[in-house]
Amino acid sequence: MARVEITPPPGSIIGVELPNEPEPEAEAKQTVSAIPYGNIYIPLSEVFAATADECPCPCDEDHWQAKTGLVRTIDGQMVSVPAISGFGKSSEVPVV
Repeated sequence: MARVEITPPPGSIIGVELPNEPEPEAEAKQTVSAIPYGNIYIPLSEVFAATADECPCPCDEDHWQAKTGLVRTIDGQMVSVPAISGFGKSSEVPVV
């Protein structure tokens, strides 16, 4: 029978059973209110409901506009603001 020598990694203890480390806690899921836009979702923290008086676009109804030139979707994508009527009329695009 051949003899095999095993060198333990530094700091390990052979023959001693160490207690199991606790499982890392699952990441807490956060609920975010958002609006759908195509197949993405934009958090309400990135947009506001603009009135016709607040926006220079030709839309005569309240609609979703970005607070800045870009918005970050719930999955981290950066999306530019559509030129006309933002992300849709607030009466037609529900908050989810």
